[in-house]
Amino acid sequence: FLTSCLHVLGNSYRMYIYWKNIDWKLTAKFGLVSILMSGIGAQISDSIPKSYLSLILGIFLISISILFWKEKRSDVFQSKWSSYIAGGLSGFLTGALGSGGAVRSLALSSFKLTPFSFTATSTVIDLGGDLLRLNVYLSKGYADQEHLFYLPIFIIVVFISNWWAKKILAKIEREKFRKIILTFVFLSGLKSLLS
Repeated sequence: FLTSCLHVLGNSYRMYIYWKNIDWKLTAKFGLVSILMSGIGAQISDSIPKSYLSLILGIFLISISILFWKEKRSDVFQSKWSSYIAGGLSGFLTGALGSGGAVRSLALSSFKLTPFSFTATSTVIDLGGDLLRLNVYLSKGYADQEHLFYLPIFIIVVFISNWWAKKILAKIEREKFRKIILTFVFLSGLKSLLS
């Protein structure tokens, strides 16, 4: 519940500051199935073995990020059906585990997006799924009164971190940005594997 709150706040603000950079065609192609599967993942989040999912996810992310790092340009997610599969997997993991962003980042990194366009497009896709799963978590009673204490802190963190990130993104070249994404996808896979 807290993760989804932070994501909704962060993505809402990012959508506002990167609005002009959103790739709407890619958002529709990748995002609709991602949002739908996020709701399904959230709905069954309390009845699936998370340890096995984390293990599989970790191996997948590490393997694919290494493969993408070696290839100058990988178009594996650009075919019609693979982008839908990647979007669905990303959404499902977001709902089920609370984080599917690494899969989404991996898939979007295969498209020729500028750092601003990548961030904007990923944000719109993520926001739809986060709003849906937040609603599911609320209906399941995951929120407690004590959680409300964190919301003002989240708002401060969201504004400061996004202000800082936008300044950094403006200075990063496209290919360097792609390698930064792959590095963090690899680390995310390693964390998932170790957990």
